[in-house]
Amino acid sequence: PPRTSLLLRACDEGARGELWIFGDRGTLQFRDTRGTWTAVTSATRNTLRTAWNGWAVGDNGTILRYTSGWRAVESGTTEDLYGVYGYLAGTVNHVFAVGAGGTILRWHE
Repeated sequence: PPRTSLLLRACDEGARGELWIFGDRGTLQFRDTRGTWTAVTSATRNTLRTAWNGWAVGDNGTILRYTSGWRAVESGTTEDLYGVYGYLAGTVNHVFAVGAGGTILRWHE
């Protein structure tokens, strides 16, 4: 992987076996299915703490969503976010993010 002195905090595997790494100051690294690593420009400079299924969350209410690239999603909070998870119910994807101060956020897509 690309060298960094920053703390790497989370990883998320894509549907085809690709791998994303997340960390401090918005660090994003990508490994394609051939094993080639690339440092990727991030949509944030905030620390990304965890990821799940194309969602990443972190400090100051940061949420990124992967849709043909990582894009910022408005969270409506400045609380640090520490967890993200979801489930599919029928054809609707339900996603939850949790964090400091009892923050619980929910999306349907």
